[in-house]
Amino acid sequence: MSGPDPRRRTAYPLELVPPRRTPLLVRLWRWRTEIMLLVGLGALIWLVADAAKSGATWLPPLVAGAILALVVARPSRDWLQARFWCVFVRHRMYKLFRELGLHTLKGRVPLVLWITPTRLGERALVLCRAGLSGEAMAEHAAAFRSACAATQVRFARHARHPQLVLIELIRRGPLPGARDPGLEAALGHGWIPIVPERERAPMLDGSSG
Repeated sequence: MSGPDPRRRTAYPLELVPPRRTPLLVRLWRWRTEIMLLVGLGALIWLVADAAKSGATWLPPLVAGAILALVVARPSRDWLQARFWCVFVRHRMYKLFRELGLHTLKGRVPLVLWITPTRLGERALVLCRAGLSGEAMAEHAAAFRSACAATQVRFARHARHPQLVLIELIRRGPLPGARDPGLEAALGHGWIPIVPERERAPMLDGSSG
């Protein structure tokens, strides 16, 4: 009696397939904000320390005052807070893709191409891998809303390029004077809202009394 054919593979549920290890270039892209921040901070510290050794003792207090002004002033504080939420949401989305099984059979997760602040929160442009769709993401709207600390989340796919998905997170009322980013202008206005299956109005059964 022959044993099992080694060429046959056991089919596992997608949720049990472990995500694939992220390539180095993709990891660098995901952590680009933190890397640039660390590099800039390190360069600033080195320049200030070098200037202080050269006798420019006025430079450290000047730099400290400028940083304090950036933190205290309302416009710059709002700008920093908006960028913080963008970085936070990007990492939370990658975490959700793994936890919810939103990856291909090879373990490749969607790619967050860009994320930017809006008047109401943040908006992310996501590239779906082959085998994934915006409709699959929209079915987990409650998980996105909870993980990203948002009050509401909306999904839309591009009419001509359905692999491109917009995820809009709403966490506040409109900020005065703020304008929405021009993703629609760059990619066209052909975005189709995605309504999760569970939120669609149920069809009436004509046979019922």
